Amino acid sequence: QENEALKAQISKAKKKEVAAMQKQKLELEQKHQQVYMEWEQKNYDLREMLQICQEKDEHLEDRLEDRQMEELEAELLRMKDQHKKDSEELGLAKKKLDEKD
Repeated sequence: QENEALKAQISKAKKKEVAAMQKQKLELEQKHQQVYMEWEQKNYDLREMLQICQEKDEHLEDRLEDRQMEELEAELLRMKDQHKKDSEELGLAKKKLDEKD
C-alpha cells in the first residue's frame, strides 16, 4: 500500500513536472513569436526608411543635374555673347582695314 502511494506520488510529481515544462515551452514559443514579429516590424520600418532615402537621393540627383544643366546653359549663352562681341570687333577691324586700303 505504501508502495502504491509512493507510485501515485511519483506519477503526480511527473505530471506536474511535464505540465510545468509544457507551460515553459509555450511561453518560449510565444516569446519567440513576439521577437520575430518585432523583428519583422523593424525590418519593414527599415525598408520603408531606405525607400524614402532612395527617393530623396534621386530627387537630389535630379536637382543637381538640373542645376548643372542651368550652369552649362548659362556658360553657353556667355560664350555665344562673347563670340558675338568678338565677331563684331573682328568686323569693325576688317572694316577699318578695308578703309585704310
